[in-house]
Amino acid sequence: MVEVRGLRFSADFCSGNLDCVRVGHDGVLELAAKRDNQGTPYESRHCAWLYFRVEDRRTKHRGEPVSLRVRSASRQAALYRAGYRPVERDGKCRKVDGSDWAALSGDAGWKRVAQSHFRWNECVAPPPAPKRAAPKSLDTPKALLEWDAQFPESGALEFAFCYPYSYESICSTVDALARAQLGEDVYFRRETLTTSLEGRAVELLTITADDGSYQGDSPLTWHEPASSNSPRSARGGLAFSIS
Repeated sequence: MVEVRGLRFSADFCSGNLDCVRVGHDGVLELAAKRDNQGTPYESRHCAWLYFRVEDRRTKHRGEPVSLRVRSASRQAALYRAGYRPVERDGKCRKVDGSDWAALSGDAGWKRVAQSHFRWNECVAPPPAPKRAAPKSLDTPKALLEWDAQFPESGALEFAFCYPYSYESICSTVDALARAQLGEDVYFRRETLTTSLEGRAVELLTITADDGSYQGDSPLTWHEPASSNSPRSARGGLAFSIS
């Protein structure tokens, strides 16, 4: 958690990702997300996923819009040319039980950052390093993402690279499935296959027709981060399997 100019930034929640914040030379708030597996032997150069919360704690200029610039973005020009933009929502929409993922219905409050408020640019070469040392992810950008943020009455906003589908949401989905009455003709088994580097359970689900011919596992598994499409695909596969 860090506070800059009366704005409190945090990412200490499931799937959250924010490394540092500073004020740029033009007054814009500059942010950087952590690289995949940062701080571990598996750290990579990729840094696409970001997910953070901003609370407006200003006394003098409370409610005024602010400009945010992400300097840790990967080069994904094809996405932005096609109109891709990060998502945002009112911070009051957050639920602590992980049941607030509803990208298609919009019930979770997520929406794309307005096209008129969004700007992007790829960096051909890194800019000169400032005199004072700063995190490498801020001073050697590959691409810049920038948008204007308008705070709602709650004074809190959340931003993410795409619709988050967190580990908590996955667990909530599987818990609901385990409690559901699937019918006598459906075979359902849930077990822990292994654990992740963070100690989280990687579950294996087996769903098939219970017609007496079942010989072994035909598992449906997921253990991808919130930035991956795999959890969403798995959820769709679950819905199809029991339909």
